[in-house]
Amino acid sequence: MKRPNLRLTWVLALLALITGVALAATPEFVLRYERQTGFRDYLRQNGFVVLRSIPGQPVHLVRRAPRAVERSFEPADGVYLEPNVEVWIPEAKNETSLVDTLQFLLQALNDPVPVDYYGSVAIRGFADQPAATQTRADVARGLFGLGVWTVAVVDTGSDPNHPFLAPVLVPGYDFVRERPGFAPEQDELSADQRSRLAPPNVPFGEMELYQINPTTTPLLERSLQEYVLNNPLPKAFGHGTMVMGSIRLVAPGARLMPLKAFDGTGRGTLFNVLRALYFAQANGARVINMSLSSTVRSEELERAVAFLDSQRVMLVASAGNDGVETAGVYPAGFDRVLGVASVSPLDARSRFTNFGVPLVTLSAPGEGLLLPYPGNRWAGGWGTSFAAPLVSGVAALVLGRKSDATTNDLESAVSHAAALSDPRLGAGRLDVVLALGSL
Repeated sequence: MKRPNLRLTWVLALLALITGVALAATPEFVLRYERQTGFRDYLRQNGFVVLRSIPGQPVHLVRRAPRAVERSFEPADGVYLEPNVEVWIPEAKNETSLVDTLQFLLQALNDPVPVDYYGSVAIRGFADQPAATQTRADVARGLFGLGVWTVAVVDTGSDPNHPFLAPVLVPGYDFVRERPGFAPEQDELSADQRSRLAPPNVPFGEMELYQINPTTTPLLERSLQEYVLNNPLPKAFGHGTMVMGSIRLVAPGARLMPLKAFDGTGRGTLFNVLRALYFAQANGARVINMSLSSTVRSEELERAVAFLDSQRVMLVASAGNDGVETAGVYPAGFDRVLGVASVSPLDARSRFTNFGVPLVTLSAPGEGLLLPYPGNRWAGGWGTSFAAPLVSGVAALVLGRKSDATTNDLESAVSHAAALSDPRLGAGRLDVVLALGSL
């Protein structure tokens, strides 16, 4: 019987200690190979099999061949390895209902008649809902333009047929199913669910709010409510569509690029997030919204952030929904990323939001936003995921006034914010007029 290789055991144990992740449950690794030569020899000598690579970057998804498990692996200069850990949509990991301040959503639904919204179709109450008036996004549209730059949305995909989104979508990529296009969220549903969630035949005024999950309350006809009670939708279904709606509340003219790095459960992987970030930059996005979070600090993700920042790409991320003061949520916790916490329509800290500086750059409304939902429907959303894209919308507007704007410019602009009593909520609450007026 062979003795276990103590050197390999020590290296893997050290990686597990650093990342806080059991490597037995993470058989795939992210490998960065920066040497000029010898890549194939290195793989062969260490028993790595390449599963996928990122175009234009020395970053690869690898797995150790079974026959190589007992071989030693030694780190080397120019070679970096870390587990391909799970990354999550923040709302998908929270089992507690976040649905508070429902009266403000009802206020936005007082008049559910479909109207034109800068070339697309929206509910009348969308444009001047409480989050819009609170941040003065409604006023800023007339003063500072509509924001025509491309914003990449690393999320669960989009509903490409939603009348609110269809006119502004640009092709992205589905990294879960490996295909280009608009990454339909409906791919996560069964055939019967897709059929049931087709556009409704009844007017919005005859539909009722129904809480699908702890963060999402769409308008549904009663028959569909009964159906989803017995046939639950995936927990993160609709998340990407709703995030895009939040961006358009501030920047109606922004082009939106859906990059599907998460499945319907809200689960993604580090490597797919990395692929999405590099894809966004390579395909012309100047703003990337990341309504996602991990408590594992990834060096490779930090390198990607630094590279994107050097290319004048502005990065915005949600602070997470654990309701704690922390600095350990990523990517929001990285330098060069604007971390966004959530406040209520009354400028109080949302009970679910993470908080604390330096994690939080500023705060934005994240409760009861009226947002598009798949199947030509609308929903109320709660969570830092829906606060962050309001800031991404501002980034698109900043580019309209300063085409060579950087993350520093965006951070400087949004720091002109409405004062809050809690200093742990960053520079204050987003005020779009103050932010853009500072330029």
